[in-house]
Amino acid sequence: MTDPLLQQGLDLVAYGMSTVFLFLTLLVLVTIAVSAIIGRCDDQFSRRLSKK
Repeated sequence: MTDPLLQQGLDLVAYGMSTVFLFLTLLVLVTIAVSAIIGRCDDQFSRRLSKK
């Protein structure tokens, strides 16, 4: 059998790594979304400037 302290350490490692993975995934998705929004706004702004 495994030592309870070792099991707690492995649980903590799994929890920490999954938390970091989820945070980084969320960060990438938010960055992609903000980039798309800014790209659309930039296109609209460029069209307005070119009409003048």
